[in-house]
Amino acid sequence: KPHPAVYLTVAENLGVKSTKCLVIEDSFNGIISGLAAKMKVVCIPEKTHFPNQRLAVADFHFETMAEMLKELQAYI
Repeated sequence: KPHPAVYLTVAENLGVKSTKCLVIEDSFNGIISGLAAKMKVVCIPEKTHFPNQRLAVADFHFETMAEMLKELQAYI
């Protein structure tokens, strides 16, 4: 990271366009990697990373995995 190769390889192996993928990350380098792969990025930062303005570049932000899953259920 932040090179997007790992994300692009996984998408290719799954036969999914990178623009249809969702990345869940907790670090700035991970977020940059997902964005560079043209994927949507969710940021759920480690508590030790608060506050970090650089994490704001992610497409979506949640404080916990439970919060994100609750939000996703509305779309399923």
